[in-house]
Amino acid sequence: MMADTPFFKQLQVLRDTIARDVDRTQALLDLGVILQDSSVRREFFRALDTPSWIQPLRESGFFDNPPPSEPVEGGGTRHPPSPWPASEYLARMASKAPQEVTDILEQIKTDNWTVARDILKAAKAMPAVQAKRLVPLITDFVRRNLLPHDLKDVAELSAKLASEGELDSAMVLVRDALALPRTTEGRQHDEFWYIKGLTKDIIPALIPMRPRPLLEHLCEEVKRAIAATTYSRGAEDDGSCWWRPAIEEHEQNSDYQLATKVVSCLREACELAVTGGHLVLSEVLELLRSQEMLVFQRTHAIQSVGSSLRREDEESAEELPKEVQARFMELWDWYWGKTGKDDAEANPQSRLFGWWFVCGAFPVKWSLERLEAFVSVVPKPEPDSLIIEKLTKAAQSDPHAAVRILTHMVKGDDENWRVHSWYEEAKTVLEQAMRAGGETRKEAESLIDHLGRRGFVEFGKLLEG
Repeated sequence: MMADTPFFKQLQVLRDTIARDVDRTQALLDLGVILQDSSVRREFFRALDTPSWIQPLRESGFFDNPPPSEPVEGGGTRHPPSPWPASEYLARMASKAPQEVTDILEQIKTDNWTVARDILKAAKAMPAVQAKRLVPLITDFVRRNLLPHDLKDVAELSAKLASEGELDSAMVLVRDALALPRTTEGRQHDEFWYIKGLTKDIIPALIPMRPRPLLEHLCEEVKRAIAATTYSRGAEDDGSCWWRPAIEEHEQNSDYQLATKVVSCLREACELAVTGGHLVLSEVLELLRSQEMLVFQRTHAIQSVGSSLRREDEESAEELPKEVQARFMELWDWYWGKTGKDDAEANPQSRLFGWWFVCGAFPVKWSLERLEAFVSVVPKPEPDSLIIEKLTKAAQSDPHAAVRILTHMVKGDDENWRVHSWYEEAKTVLEQAMRAGGETRKEAESLIDHLGRRGFVEFGKLLEG
């Protein structure tokens, strides 16, 4: 057929040839003239739906020269306006002939982003045992910014590799392809898919398999994200008290700083590692405390246990399994005896044990004993209103411990506004303590006297009963 044959007649010849069960090598020779036309060649590759053409096409050199980008005047490059049909075909065939496709793709040299994307698609479609061979190529594409909008697919590929047992290759993608830049330049435009990839794919897939390496990587990611924050800070200050005042999700946290989003990912990964039984919580805490930046030294992980266990509707909340409950209780005692008391003393308004007490997931006696030890060190525990609310219920079973805790909290309120905010709850605890008699009543009378001297004379009515 002549090269000047009308386009649609050429297409009909292509379709007829593809439909016939003919020798593929001979067919390519017969179609040689019209396949020199890029439009016809495009339609040829689009029409192929079987891998039987792969080897003849390879031997004929159809996969040898992907279209390159072109330099533009004034600097920079321009990518070809259309995808490369040959790589699109290979991506479609990846699930059907993974070995043949991989043999070709791993030899391709390109600076064309459409070809890079097709190689990524092919890797996702084929079994992990072949896909892992394309990881170095894909990592290189990311580093050269050839996949600027494909971090979601890179994350999905990493999760696929992990799920099919290729853990080393999965971690290579995480560390080398999905890592944040080490400078403040770049990557901001795909921040959403970076975070989405971590939370939806990477963390669920790799924490069960490689918990410690992934947590270590996320710690490094937090450091790199902090380096790009816009807050002014001293040499030893990471500014986290401004952009991440609370490790739990909270409206005070800055939602436009990448650093706070990466901290959320780290927190989620830590919780999954512990609650899933992949790491002991003490291991997670030791890892966080070994980091040099302030955000890791703040006692976020311990605090977040309580906040993550709290349920708004306690009546319908599922009871914590006994073995999990015991593990958390052991953790608190280990932490408090090792460094917890020092951490609490460093922050007079700490939330450390506050959320543990408020969550209601632990035995009342144990919770009251630990809360009393905590408030003896922390004069203004947070969240104080929720602690007092919970304390009124706990006072029904142990009014003596409740009134001692209330005494610490009242005396710690040197501004007087806290007592005003939980007046009714304090009154309830004192009423229960007065009815208990003995030493408990004496403790209550002493606190009522103290409150009267502070100006809260209305508490004196409790002495009349």
